[in-house]
Amino acid sequence: MPDSRRFTTTMKTLILPIVALTLISTATAPAQQPKENPQKTIEELQERSRDAKAAGRLDEARELAGRVESLRSEHEGMKRPTRPFEKGGPKPERPPEAERMEHVMQAIQHLRAAGLHEPAKSIEGIAQHMRREMEERMRHEHAEGRAAELEEMRQQMRRMAEQIEKLQAELKKRGE
Repeated sequence: MPDSRRFTTTMKTLILPIVALTLISTATAPAQQPKENPQKTIEELQERSRDAKAAGRLDEARELAGRVESLRSEHEGMKRPTRPFEKGGPKPERPPEAERMEHVMQAIQHLRAAGLHEPAKSIEGIAQHMRREMEERMRHEHAEGRAAELEEMRQQMRRMAEQIEKLQAELKKRGE
């Protein structure tokens, strides 16, 4: 087997375990502060995608467009207030998972640039699974928060009903 093929085979064999270890270590490591404005990153990727398309690099243009959509959906998730019914409510901090997802997407881009399309595709599947789990957890946490608010409102309503009954009883005593 020629040296270049042996090198490619070795790289393909090693890259998946290396990326898996990286994903595991980033899942347990503390998230770093965001380094860039997400909107600026999205705009830069859109420009790079247009340039790649104009230059006839359609695979690269599709990949960049996919990253734009991915970042846009993450960015939209970060922009939502913690309580959608409160206009101008507090904005949630960027979850560490979003930061990790950005790094994973960059790793996928680097793998594709290195010509390692199969590991990139495999890791992209893992990233999509991670994203779905993160979205499901966020929906679940949101629903739990709403349930707690509803229970608190029910308790307040019960207390108010008790106070009204006491006032009515007191008014009856005074009226007799």
